[in-house]
Amino acid sequence: MQKIVLSILLFLNTLFAVAQEKKKDYLKDIKSFEIRKAQSIISEFGHDYYSLSNGKLWQQAVHINEVQGFIECKARPAADSAMDDWKIIQRIPLLRIDTIYHSYDDSTITFICNYPFAEQYTNGEASRHLYFRFHAKVWKIRNISWQIWNDLSNYKQNKLKELTARETVQESVLNYLLKHQYTALLTQQLLASNKIFVSKCNICNGTKDALSNFSKAVKDIKWKANDDLIDSLKNENHNVQMRALETLVSRAVDDFYIQNNFSKEEIQRSQTLLAAERKKSMGLASGKKCASCDGACKKEEKNGK
Repeated sequence: MQKIVLSILLFLNTLFAVAQEKKKDYLKDIKSFEIRKAQSIISEFGHDYYSLSNGKLWQQAVHINEVQGFIECKARPAADSAMDDWKIIQRIPLLRIDTIYHSYDDSTITFICNYPFAEQYTNGEASRHLYFRFHAKVWKIRNISWQIWNDLSNYKQNKLKELTARETVQESVLNYLLKHQYTALLTQQLLASNKIFVSKCNICNGTKDALSNFSKAVKDIKWKANDDLIDSLKNENHNVQMRALETLVSRAVDDFYIQNNFSKEEIQRSQTLLAAERKKSMGLASGKKCASCDGACKKEEKNGK
């Protein structure tokens, strides 16, 4: 009898050790304190197994990828758990999460975006959605959803003030496009207009990242843009279009600082990064004007007055 008990304890200890190693693996690339806390909670209270509508048992793994800025949900059939055949089935950008909802009916936690930035994968094909959902242990669901939301909110607030020049422009322009309800068609047309961008310029790349992400997220939304720059952005005159893009980026960066309560010191830090990136890009431009650079760095000129 004693041998049986010892065997059971040894087995349980082995399972615990495997679980701890799995948790360490998820945490090894995470530097942010808030993300480490959120990942630990998800690893501890996320359900290992769940059933889909066809009754098939699946194994899930939810991982916060801090480097790429996503929460990812991977899954594989439980019957194949001996194989390392995980497939990403959902992912959502950390900075696009607007709230969290918990459900006792199916013991799930759902991360929700205001716009369809979450991706779901079926047979390798991605579709855009407003949410990302994973299964959790029902008796802990309310408590852990609050803790995860608190950690992610703190992370988001801190992260927005530590962005690179490219990321700052991307976030600024993306939020501006959403606020003024631009159309996917117009943003796609701007993307295709190579003359308004400088090749290899990271500030231009930030603008293009925003245009691309926006057009994918709102492609099925029928909006009528409410911005006085629309006609100028559509204008076939190159100089008119460039001035409009410069103004858009300038307004977007100004709005970004205001919306996220940047202090004067934080604005100065951000503008220093943008100015340094602009200087580097001008070396690549061969005398070509860069609307995104000029727009992003206008705040610095205002501060100097």
